[in-house]
Amino acid sequence: MAWALLVVSWEKWVVQDLKSSNGSEKCHAFLMFSIIGTYDDNKLKIKMKKILLAILCTIFYLFPQITWSQAEYSNYYIEGDYSMHKGQDGELYYTLTNIDTKGITLGTGPYQSLTGRIGEDESVVFTFDTIVNNSPDGYKHIRFWKAKNNDGPIRWQVDSEVKKAESKKRTDMVKIVLLVLDCSNSLGSDFSELKKSAKEFIDILLNSSEFGNIRIGVIGFSNVSNTDNNVIPIQSLTSNSAKSIKESIDKLSQHNNTAMYYAMDKGERMVEEYVKGLDLGDDQQFGGAIMVTFTDGFDNHSLMEGRIYRKGLQNPYFQYVRDTVIRKNYSYTHKNVRQADGSRRDIVEEQPLESLMLVMKGNDVSEDDKTYQQVFNSLATDKPYYLKNFAEVRRKFSEVAELIVNSFQVLECYVPRAHEGRIRWTFDKPHGFLGVSFGPYTEISTLDNSHYDFGGTFSLDIGFPTKNYRAIGAFISGKIQPESNIKHFSFGMLYLGRKYHYRGGLLLGLGADIRFPGDRYNNVYTQNNQYWYEDEVGLGLALRIGFISKRSINGYIDLSMGSYSVYSYSYYKAKGPYHQMYYSLGICLGI
Repeated sequence: MAWALLVVSWEKWVVQDLKSSNGSEKCHAFLMFSIIGTYDDNKLKIKMKKILLAILCTIFYLFPQITWSQAEYSNYYIEGDYSMHKGQDGELYYTLTNIDTKGITLGTGPYQSLTGRIGEDESVVFTFDTIVNNSPDGYKHIRFWKAKNNDGPIRWQVDSEVKKAESKKRTDMVKIVLLVLDCSNSLGSDFSELKKSAKEFIDILLNSSEFGNIRIGVIGFSNVSNTDNNVIPIQSLTSNSAKSIKESIDKLSQHNNTAMYYAMDKGERMVEEYVKGLDLGDDQQFGGAIMVTFTDGFDNHSLMEGRIYRKGLQNPYFQYVRDTVIRKNYSYTHKNVRQADGSRRDIVEEQPLESLMLVMKGNDVSEDDKTYQQVFNSLATDKPYYLKNFAEVRRKFSEVAELIVNSFQVLECYVPRAHEGRIRWTFDKPHGFLGVSFGPYTEISTLDNSHYDFGGTFSLDIGFPTKNYRAIGAFISGKIQPESNIKHFSFGMLYLGRKYHYRGGLLLGLGADIRFPGDRYNNVYTQNNQYWYEDEVGLGLALRIGFISKRSINGYIDLSMGSYSVYSYSYYKAKGPYHQMYYSLGICLGI
């Protein structure tokens, strides 16, 4: 309906007015969707006001459509049903049920329900642990929304008075990390690079272990006896222990053979014994164990008692590690834990052993690629990391450490106590655009197509974010030719492509161009013994096409075309007006 009114208004105010003009104006009424013609000053002012009014009506109609105000268009959110209820002990409990996410991964989920607590500002706090936020904005633009209706499609209303959600590193989770490192002679001089990578791995983990909540151990494997000697016991990772662990890594020594299966089995038994001796408080959580193994080749030395050694997939020790070690679950029991309904009971936490494999195929590996990948694919919880050189090894160690650090990331989200119903936290915010640009331009006219005029152009651009991560706005620009004093003023609509703020996108503009006469064709003598002059404003189309980078640096081509009128006089007798076309081209850069 609104679009129909705009079309009718445009037709009534502009098109019909132009159709009622004289023949020369009517012929030049439209060119490429632009209004082109020459009018006297009064007519021009009236028509330009009508054109501007039509454009403003379009902008005012689009504004509520493009302004970011609705949570339902978010690509990154957590939502759920918030409610309060009394427990058996008579106290109030706050729960979030029917939890749903988009673009956000809750590592220990999917959550069926979550119990909140009262925070310092008396809001209800819900804590989401092991969260992975895939939003390009990270945690910078978290907003809280509440449902405005209970029936039909949910409409959301932002609540800016609620305390902003906070991303924190949790200190109440205990996680065990075991490094299993290849110390065979086949590594050669790269062994020192492996030690550097392992020590950097320790340094990164230390950032999330301020209170020793990461427990770490190291095994270096080659032959069996050397593997037994290259063991750093599992211990709390603190600044003091990190120093001693790194010193112990420096002391690891190389030997012949590769008893990888034996080392992985030994590491799993170390973790199991350590879990049995854990003594966690009610406010602590067992976060499981991760075994990070690096090797440059196949196991060639692990033997199970009473079993014959076999290669590849037929190796009995490989089968044992694959079927038993990698699938191990560890249990920890919290005693007499208070529940949401006020009751108390023992809580058993079960966490599997996670196995990460970093594999670089050494020159001494003779097995075919298919067998090689089948073995290591079976030893990794997820896909193993196949690496080509030690630059990649070092980088992957750092990435794995960051992955472990991110598992300690938690999000505390706040809700007003009295507000029950569907709620949502969004993690993204489309960005508007405001920029300026400059560049050279040139113009040519059909009156004298052998002459090019050169000048400068500038533009001011503004874009409003849309619900689908685009931007729609407007531009105004000006051009001037110093030699001829011809000036242009352009304005119109601007479009920026999808997610331009994150990855760059297309820039398009369409509008009107107003050309003000200068001295270029005043008292110009031509070959037919005529003098020409112009004293009226021309009107045309302005078009731009270009690209905007994710850093908001933009470049575009600015095209304008239109018509203007000139008069001739010969022997003191004036003739005209004669309608001429002009074409201009500009190349602009801006921010």
